[in-house]
Amino acid sequence: MYILAIRNDPLHRRIWEDGFSEALRKHGVNTTPSYRLFPDQLPDSAALERAVRDNNCDGILVSRRLPTETNTQYVEGYVASEPFTGFNPRTQKYFTYYKDVTHPGYTDSTRVARQAVEVWRVGENGAMVWSGTTATIDPNSLQEIQHDVVDLVVKELSQQMIIPSEHE
Repeated sequence: MYILAIRNDPLHRRIWEDGFSEALRKHGVNTTPSYRLFPDQLPDSAALERAVRDNNCDGILVSRRLPTETNTQYVEGYVASEPFTGFNPRTQKYFTYYKDVTHPGYTDSTRVARQAVEVWRVGENGAMVWSGTTATIDPNSLQEIQHDVVDLVVKELSQQMIIPSEHE
């Protein structure tokens, strides 16, 4: 399988292609990351077609980043009766009383990193055989997103019997 991560940053491209290659190899799939043949830039369609043919690839896995979204929602405020403890110096005793406390509403935002992955069969009957979109909420790093997406996609490809089960 030929692995192509459509990324402008060569380092990010290698991280994604290596992640998919490593995970697919665990399932017995021979892979060719595109950066090994095209280290400085993404291949154009003709170069991609030649690379797939020259490497005897049965399929192509294409990964691309979709625009990041920010989901914002307003969380309503509320009023709650809360206990307070006081001390009466005259009686030297503690006492509890209840007071209404207003908790104001607030706006909560989450960042969603989205990825699209497609698997294509090559040859005369070339067609898309699988496609998926992922959403990672508030990711901390590129590696976290990459690891989560690769695991999810490879697991799904195995369950759909597009690739073999993991070799032990």
